[in-house]
Amino acid sequence: MVHAHLAFLETYSPTCDDDIRNCQLLQADHSEEPHSFASIYGLAGSTDPDTMTFSEGMSAHDKNEFVKAMYKELGDHIRRKHWKVVPIGSIPTHKRAIPMVWAMKRKKNPIGEIIKWKARLCAGSHMSIENVDYWNTYAPVVSWSTVCLVVIFALINDWHMESIDFVLAYPQAPIRTDIFMKPPKVPPNFTIPDLPKTADRSINVYKLLQNLYGLKDAGRTWSQFLHKGLIDQGWKQSSIDSCLYTKQNIILVLYVDDACLLSPDKNLINREIKSLQEQYNLTDDGELQDYLGTRFTKLPDGSILLEQPRMINRILEMVGLDASDSSRVKTHDCPASSTNILDKDPDGKPHGYAWNYRSVVGSLSYVQAMIRPDITMAVQQCARFCNDPKESHAMAVKRICRYLYKTRHMGLHFKPDKTKGLECYVDADWAGSWRDRTSTDPLSSRSRTGYIITYAGCPIVWASKLQTLVALSTTEAEYIALSSSLREVIALMNLINELKSLDFKLSVDTPKVICTVFEDNRSCLEIATNHRTRPRTKHLSIRLHHFRSHVLAKTIDIKHISTKEQLADIFTKPLARDQSIKLRDRFMGWDSLGERE
Repeated sequence: MVHAHLAFLETYSPTCDDDIRNCQLLQADHSEEPHSFASIYGLAGSTDPDTMTFSEGMSAHDKNEFVKAMYKELGDHIRRKHWKVVPIGSIPTHKRAIPMVWAMKRKKNPIGEIIKWKARLCAGSHMSIENVDYWNTYAPVVSWSTVCLVVIFALINDWHMESIDFVLAYPQAPIRTDIFMKPPKVPPNFTIPDLPKTADRSINVYKLLQNLYGLKDAGRTWSQFLHKGLIDQGWKQSSIDSCLYTKQNIILVLYVDDACLLSPDKNLINREIKSLQEQYNLTDDGELQDYLGTRFTKLPDGSILLEQPRMINRILEMVGLDASDSSRVKTHDCPASSTNILDKDPDGKPHGYAWNYRSVVGSLSYVQAMIRPDITMAVQQCARFCNDPKESHAMAVKRICRYLYKTRHMGLHFKPDKTKGLECYVDADWAGSWRDRTSTDPLSSRSRTGYIITYAGCPIVWASKLQTLVALSTTEAEYIALSSSLREVIALMNLINELKSLDFKLSVDTPKVICTVFEDNRSCLEIATNHRTRPRTKHLSIRLHHFRSHVLAKTIDIKHISTKEQLADIFTKPLARDQSIKLRDRFMGWDSLGERE
């Protein structure tokens, strides 16, 4: 899932600010897309033409817009006193001046419209020294499952949802240690306000007074600063998700510098926004519409459609599918062939396409983790072969893209069913890549776990992954899958119980949160519900039994379900067309949405 690994981005830095287009450039705008493992891989191949270095920005057709943005960026920093000019000789002997680099970006909304041009000043932290310039670097961000869950609560109970954006967020926090920086590169005839003469730039440096984008610990510094401010204002941090805060009858969900507030009382939200504006520089972006690169479209029936048209179009462009001429594009009804499970294919032809395999698979991973669970299994199959892709793997990726092309106008449809609570569908495919074939890949002996967790019938967590243990039977594979899925279930139950204890009305009143788990293997069901030692399963690790206390307390109810109704079946193996479409339409909500063009 996209559970953010912003800390990686804050610690990653290039060796040259103009020669490598990489993840550091995304620090120019954290609101564009979540910085997950998937997005890092997706952007490693320089696929985003709207993210540029200084040299590229100065060569672009809209150079003048970037120059205006540079003046604004410098002016904002100087006006807010984020640094002071000091002689270069004042740098202590154990320190050195690190470069200041520009990150240029055309900021677009999820449907591809340019909102503004941004020129972000970042620290070239590849020159910083551990235990001198920085120490710990980890910074938390909200889990996507938490975002989905609170949005579903809002839909069920008709809450108001408002989004806010912290402007120049990182520099609002004070610097943690002395950092000295060289002045940035500028185009000819460009005057730096606090260094008006060219000579000034060679004899002076900036000493940071405030935090700055690009520093190794910038995300952590901002996160701790914001946390302290929220606690001082009476907000209470969740013990389950550290980026969820509550106060009176309001929920605050925080992802770096983007946040949304949810409450039954709009006046309460407005009051809290004004209170936050007294302490932080932030803008009220109005009703929740774009968040973490996803467009939230409110439909006439009150439901919400989650879409990422811009990202999907970018993927299609990467592999050469022309979205402007649908008559020339071959499409597929399913993302993966039901007759072919990918293998290493050591004797196959090498990947010979012009597009970067790792970048495309990374971008697909990002999309599936956010809004397209229907392609999860197919994408995870392809992701196994990023190190040495063959033509067969490239064709599988192309098939996913052709499927996306056909369904690009669709998204994840949230239409809550108030009669349903927390449900988990879990399945496993025992050694699916190994049976009936000779495989050269030892990992193919491992079974695949697949599960999807829903609340009120809306998906909030899904996964398709190879198991870390080698299962000796179908029953064992199913039990390993059940144990893995219930880790997520128990965390969600704890979060729901925590919110209920704070008097949030989440759905129908019940004395306790109960999760119904659907399992299609009766032997696995017997082991999970009848806790006794059996000769054939006594070797199972005790860590797999972690959920048994919840079964005994009847907060987890495990039931049998037929294979044909098992939603998680689509996450373990490629299915035949009709069954794949049937299950997909159910959990994506497309059966009630209809075709959209």
